[in-house]
Amino acid sequence: MTGFGETLPGGFVAEVVRVGDTVRRTPPANATFVAALLRHLAATAPGVAPAYLGVDERGRQVLSHVEGRVPWRDREDAAFFSDAALTRLAGLVRSLHDACAGTDLAADAETVCHRDLSPKNTVYRDGPDGPTPVALLDWDLAAPGRRIEDVAFAGWHWATLGGDADPAELGRRCRLLCDAYEGPSGRLLPRDELAGVLLDQVEGTWRGIAAGADRVVLLCGPRGRAAADLLPGVDEIVEWSLPWIDGSPEPVDPEDMRRLTARLAAVGADDAVIFTSFHQSPLPLALLLRLAGIPHISAISDDYPGALLDVRHRVPAGVPEPERALSLAAAAGYPLPPDDEPALRLRTDLAGPVPDRPAGDYVVVHPGASVPARACPPRRCAEIVAALAADGHRVLVTGGPDERALTAQVAAAGGVDLGGTTG
Repeated sequence: MTGFGETLPGGFVAEVVRVGDTVRRTPPANATFVAALLRHLAATAPGVAPAYLGVDERGRQVLSHVEGRVPWRDREDAAFFSDAALTRLAGLVRSLHDACAGTDLAADAETVCHRDLSPKNTVYRDGPDGPTPVALLDWDLAAPGRRIEDVAFAGWHWATLGGDADPAELGRRCRLLCDAYEGPSGRLLPRDELAGVLLDQVEGTWRGIAAGADRVVLLCGPRGRAAADLLPGVDEIVEWSLPWIDGSPEPVDPEDMRRLTARLAAVGADDAVIFTSFHQSPLPLALLLRLAGIPHISAISDDYPGALLDVRHRVPAGVPEPERALSLAAAAGYPLPPDDEPALRLRTDLAGPVPDRPAGDYVVVHPGASVPARACPPRRCAEIVAALAADGHRVLVTGGPDERALTAQVAAAGGVDLGGTTG
């Protein structure tokens, strides 16, 4: 709890904060449609969704707070997935669809679909038969569609899938969902299409991932931003100074950490890989990522991580940092393709001045480093320059303006001193 309200758990994409009897959320991309939909549901299907109350002074969506429990951790209690809960869920979805069928909101479609039904987006209250769904949350993806689409999506997210799944049990639960949805009014659903729609939804998710549809978001500090801008394949960069990483840190600011957690939650990532040097701990950032709702986190950690890491990777002492990073990426499920040479690649689409450099082929030796632990000793760098020069290579020794003495010492072994001249 802060002066800005209570940050609610489970806000995987939007920042969600409770202020009194209201909830403030980052507005969705289709904010106007969602506002109209929630107003319509308040009048035609009260209780199915939070009431829309407008926009606050910070531009956030303001909704009524719905009392109850939200199982935002995966399958934290089997009671949330009981037959009784599934039956009541079907009634909520049916109320939504009936309220929107034939309205301007549905346009030419059969109705309006929630499109993101899951236990994490459902409020439960305790009843005689256990936890019972009472309202649906997170309407950010709502759009016109077919009734069968929401029913199939619910069948997927309230089921157990994977190698250990029981197809007969999945079929039974889908029949229960359809029966409870239709009730005595007759067959509203094309049941022969349900399995195909469900499988298309599952396959579509993995097909998007396989096609590289997911974004790559890089979190870095101010000192690493210039290098981050050079990396290909990065869709977004989040720059933030971390007091447990920065060499000259400011005091830890709780409000700054709250803002960072909300920013990480807004990314909506499914997976996080924390790259660190051997002397850095990934656990402070892992804690913030966990609070931001990131479901899967990988890092190298000698310290016991508890529930903070899903992949705790270990490497022997003395492994060079690039090799450490590559081994962690592979352990997290992102190995290099077999035909990919592990070489540095930089963006080729950047415009801007390029520092003058000698023509022809050459080898660059950069003896400086941001911290001593990463630096090669000057004597060893000089030996490397001498060996390269003896082998017939042109050697350029680079460094910043404050490293001229170092580059001069190293270049004296047979290289060209470019200390302080390469930008």
